[in-house]
Amino acid sequence: MNSANHPLLSVQGLTLASRSATVVDDLSFDVHAGEVLGIVGESGSGKTMAARAVIGLLPQAIRRTAGRIGFEGQDLATIAPGALRRVRGRRIGMVFQEPMTSLNPALTIGRQLDEGLAYQTSMNAAARRDRIVAMLARIGLPDGAARLNAYPHEFSGGMRQRIMIASAMLMQPALLIADEPTTALDAVIQREVAQLMLGLTREQGAAAIVISHDLAMVAEFAHRVVVMERGRIVETGSSEEILLNPRHAYTRRLLDALPRRAPARSLPHPASSAPVPVLEVRDLVVDFPGRGGLFSRKSAPKQAVRGVSLQVMPGETVALVGASGSGKTTVGRAIVGLLTPSSGDVLFQGKPIAGLDASARQAWRFGCQMVFQDPYGSLDPRMRVADLVAEALRALPSLDAGARASRVRQTLLEVGLDPSFGDRFPHELSGGQRQRVAIARAIVRKPAFVVADEPVSALDMTVQKQILSLIRALQDKHGFACLFVSHDLGAVEQVADRVLVMDDGRIVEHGLRDAVFDGARHPVTRRLLGAMPALQPEGSGFRLLRRQFAEA
Repeated sequence: MNSANHPLLSVQGLTLASRSATVVDDLSFDVHAGEVLGIVGESGSGKTMAARAVIGLLPQAIRRTAGRIGFEGQDLATIAPGALRRVRGRRIGMVFQEPMTSLNPALTIGRQLDEGLAYQTSMNAAARRDRIVAMLARIGLPDGAARLNAYPHEFSGGMRQRIMIASAMLMQPALLIADEPTTALDAVIQREVAQLMLGLTREQGAAAIVISHDLAMVAEFAHRVVVMERGRIVETGSSEEILLNPRHAYTRRLLDALPRRAPARSLPHPASSAPVPVLEVRDLVVDFPGRGGLFSRKSAPKQAVRGVSLQVMPGETVALVGASGSGKTTVGRAIVGLLTPSSGDVLFQGKPIAGLDASARQAWRFGCQMVFQDPYGSLDPRMRVADLVAEALRALPSLDAGARASRVRQTLLEVGLDPSFGDRFPHELSGGQRQRVAIARAIVRKPAFVVADEPVSALDMTVQKQILSLIRALQDKHGFACLFVSHDLGAVEQVADRVLVMDDGRIVEHGLRDAVFDGARHPVTRRLLGAMPALQPEGSGFRLLRRQFAEA
């Protein structure tokens, strides 16, 4: 078969609908053998539903109303369920967004990797084990034979995603579909996972469909890009064409949302002249004890934070960045009292919080707020938005019920939500709207200091830009200081005044944002920056670059 003339996958006129809406509308695209196709769009654009339709994994509420899904001479939309099961996994593999929910926590990875081979092939147990161990070595787990009896929770997020890729590629499929495969991973792991996944498809001669909201990541690795908005294709072309000459307004909006450095701010209190830092950390150490149960071996204790010291001045945003496992989130949680330090001091407005009396400690609790990474997990699903925001005002005796309601309405307006949203529950909001509620809850008492822990890591690029602009605007208005904890240097570049880089529980580099980004000295900083795509304006679009550093 000539793959240039006969596509491996041909989707024609696909339409998917629920009872109340059309989810995918007249979608058509082809994928040829060996090709990497990127499908990009915001949440709700229909890209994931289109991919699930290919392998017959649509939710019960969604049904195909029209269209053909041609693959290797078969229409996957109409073949019998048994025939589709033989295609799924063996000829078409899929990597899902969240490996922790895709991997069974009760089964070892060895057993999970073996399942597909045992079901779809005639290989004996020894041959299957040899293929699994070889694949684990290929994905960067050289002691694979020793780790076959390990469980998913014993691996990092990046390694779990590698195991999911291994599970899909063990079957040597003709087509791999990857749905947001690098979302919420740090920049270095994102790049490593993408390179691994597409390297394996090249080695096996497979095609790939990469689904993402990150247009820069897709454009770097894909041959062609399909842009979807509200269930329809609005633009398609080569990666270079989409970046350099975007034709549709929606594509231009996606490109405009990609990270670019904001101008440096003039702070009201430069670090050299501010009398007292809002927040100071001195020689912070956080130890996690080893874990073990009655029937399991106890793991070794881990020192997650090793002597970290930092200051945050009034009105300043200090970014604490690092790869997954560097200890940055642990520092933020220790500052707000969610973790108990093993040693070291945390000072709020010049006073050690360890020695505060009950009244002063309450003032610190209200003056030091936190915005969490997952707003859905941090908002009580049984409470309405207005009650969630008002909860922080209960301990203010100076405000009666009317004044509290007024403050809540005003705060919702400040974060860009109509006061009518106060009557809704969290599940009735989008991810960006839920994060706005989380920010509203944090600032409603007008705190002096806010810890923002990965506040945009799971959001679309366009929503990320809105939330980052909101944080900066609120900070300019209310003057609170902020510790911005993130692995996303693109987000950091837009909001930070100073940057602290962590690795293995220690701060390895620090300085003003522009100095760190333009003159990184430590290898860890250089690796983080080198993994982040850089966009250079060119004509009506952008050219994708990688940062280069001179030898130190």
